[in-house]
Formats: sequence, C-alpha cells, structure tokens
Amino acid sequence: MGSLLRHANEPTLIIRRRISPTGAGSLPDLGTATLGARLRYLRRRLGITRTLFATSTGVSRGAIGRLEQDKARTLNPWVLGRILPFLASKYKEVFPETQGDPYDFLVPPTTLGGWLRNQRMRRGLQQQDLAKLLGVNRESIRRYEANETKPAPAVRDRLRKVFKLNGELERFL
Repeated sequence: MGSLLRHANEPTLIIRRRISPTGAGSLPDLGTATLGARLRYLRRRLGITRTLFATSTGVSRGAIGRLEQDKARTLNPWVLGRILPFLASKYKEVFPETQGDPYDFLVPPTTLGGWLRNQRMRRGLQQQDLAKLLGVNRESIRRYEANETKPAPAVRDRLRKVFKLNGELERFL
C-alpha cells in the first residue's frame, strides 16, 4: 500500500490562479448584451477578481455575482453608485481609444428607456424617487424605461427641469 506522506526530497507542486485581461473574452454585442454581461466584461478586462472588486467598491461579492449573472431582483442605485465611480476611474485603462464613459457602456442611451435609466443611474435615483420628482407613479417610469410608452408633454417638461436638459430628450421623442 502506498504512503500518503510526502518525502523530504519530493518537489512540492504549487498552483496559483491568475486572472488576465486576455481572459475577458470578446466585447459583448452592445445592441443585445445585458448589464451583467457588460459589467462582467469590464471587470475581467481590468483583470480584477470578484473578491477584489467587492473589496474595492464596498459591495458584497454575492451582489456583484448576482449583477453579473443578471440574477439581481432589483437594480439598487446605491450599489451602482459604488460600482460605477470605481469603473469610471479605470474605464480609460480598458478603452483608451473611447470618448464614452462607463454609464453609456453599461446602459447605452439609444432609446428613451435606455437614456432615462442611464440618467437615473448617474444620479443614484430609484424609479420611485424619479416618479415623485416627475409627479407620476412608479409604474409610469417602468413603462418609459421599457419603451412601452412615452411621457406626456407635461412630464417631458418636468424631465427637462429635473435633469437640466437642453434638447437632449428630443432625439428620443
């Protein structure tokens, strides 16, 4: 029967796990990629583990995992408020050729819904918070962000005032 004890002259095998930016995979299709896929791509492209990302942002490793796997029940603005500034500081390292920012990468403002969600994320507002500011119910905000409906002219005026806009909203209406 063989011995399970290691002899003094036998070499020791040490296994180290390395995460490299090349393991990030290809750039997700910006037209169809989910927020989780985009977030995962950025983190991997930076060569950061979930644990290091969690430590750096103050967000639990589990919350980051749920976001990256698109399993988060709700998108909590305070979580994004901690993650996005960290990514913004590193964004130019990942994409030195780009003029954009991580908010536009994670939630592209290509539709009214995407633009509204992007603006809400930048300000750390929940749908309920924005609904109160605009004088509508939360379900209206959900429908705007899902591109099911567009805001009435009076709500558009309040949107312009709340977000201090100069015509940016018109491209979606």
